[in-house]
Amino acid sequence: RNQNTPYAPITELWDFVSQSSGTTEDSVLPIATEDTLSGMGIFHKGVMVAEADSEKAMIYKLLSGTAHSISIKMETSQFNLTNRKKAKVNLNRSTFPPTAEISAEIDTRLIYGTQDDVIKLEAYLNTLATDFLTECSSFSADILGIGNVARAKYLTEADFAPHNSREFVKVLNYSTSILPIIGRNTFYLQNF
Repeated sequence: RNQNTPYAPITELWDFVSQSSGTTEDSVLPIATEDTLSGMGIFHKGVMVAEADSEKAMIYKLLSGTAHSISIKMETSQFNLTNRKKAKVNLNRSTFPPTAEISAEIDTRLIYGTQDDVIKLEAYLNTLATDFLTECSSFSADILGIGNVARAKYLTEADFAPHNSREFVKVLNYSTSILPIIGRNTFYLQNF
């Protein structure tokens, strides 16, 4: 579908080092071949545990709030997606295992086609995001800082102590709500 689009995260070296040595969030780095970007490497405690293709890198950028002008085709329509805010994370502990509820509103511009395809785009993005987060959690990689949100839900540090924040993501279920919004007050600069 969009496999040839070179989406990759922009990670500065100091971010990578601090995330690798810290206890709060795992890091990602772009993967490049000789002449193209081909996705991203997912790290856990400073060791690369998985590679993500360009579609998964696109989802990471949408969830991390670093997406700008991502072009995606859905059915007969072409959309431009931008997100400048990190996805909201809520932890629902009333279910077992707990559920991480991830939500993001994506500024969406219809380039051509019909707005009817936005429903298919929403379903596609949500399926891809849920699958991606579940895959990352199988490696205990917490690239969105979900463990920190979980830690905040416990009254004391001692209550959370049995749960390692990075390992905690491994036992979660994931629920995503990515909502493409067309027509928000977003300005696009164009050359005339």
